[in-house]
Amino acid sequence: CEAVHDEFGPGFDRGVYKKVLAEKFDQAGLDFRQDCRARMRYHGEVVGESELDFVIEDTVLVGVMGDYEEWTDEENEDTMSPRRKFYADLRIANLPKGLLADFSQHTFDWRAMYNVDVDRGVGVVEYEIWG
Repeated sequence: CEAVHDEFGPGFDRGVYKKVLAEKFDQAGLDFRQDCRARMRYHGEVVGESELDFVIEDTVLVGVMGDYEEWTDEENEDTMSPRRKFYADLRIANLPKGLLADFSQHTFDWRAMYNVDVDRGVGVVEYEIWG
């Protein structure tokens, strides 16, 4: 991620960074999924759903931030910071690790996050990633 920031710098739409990252991940021989979705069910009913930028090796969630903007959950009219939204995505995807890459600044910034609640509620809560 840092190499992509060094090559491109800040200011592009996150889609540009995602295309280049996908190429870099492919060149590195990583098994990854791009632009997939995650769903969480409680007693069979969907209670959470998210769009994911990248899932690497079915273990790590990678999120990409371009120009800063808040994320709004239109259903609940709740505004979240990108970091809070990313952690919610990590929980819904039930993945143990995440990396949020911020391409919006002149200096590359990233945050590693760990899902301390991975597999919480298994048996009652079902997790699914597709796409």
